[in-house]
Amino acid sequence: MPVATGPRAGLLLLACAGLAAGCGGPKLYPVEGRVVFTDGKPAAELAGGSVSLESAGGAAARGEIRPDGTFRLGTRGPDDGVVPGEYRAVVVGYTSFLPEKEPRPALAAKYRSFDTSGLTVTVKPVPNQVELVVERPKR
Repeated sequence: MPVATGPRAGLLLLACAGLAAGCGGPKLYPVEGRVVFTDGKPAAELAGGSVSLESAGGAAARGEIRPDGTFRLGTRGPDDGVVPGEYRAVVVGYTSFLPEKEPRPALAAKYRSFDTSGLTVTVKPVPNQVELVVERPKR
């Protein structure tokens, strides 16, 4: 089996050492929040849905909406935090399924697309608290 030598071997060794030490990328910071409707009520109907973030640089994060409308975001794993920066956000959630009908959206459709949601989040290098205000669907 060939053995690496020279400058490349040193770089390879440093890279492996960094991975072994848990150096898996930029530092993540906690992001907790809640989704509320425009009337200020927690978006409990969205429980089981999700909040997702994306940055212009390609960073992304996601978290599940809990029954009280709160969420925690994760990048590499559940609830592990987010890289600081500016993000666009989407919120996805449905009311309960009825076997004979299509699922009924619990919020306006515009929140399911980064291009139309109008929701933004700024993550700072500190623990972050955010609130996302959404509209119910027009009936």
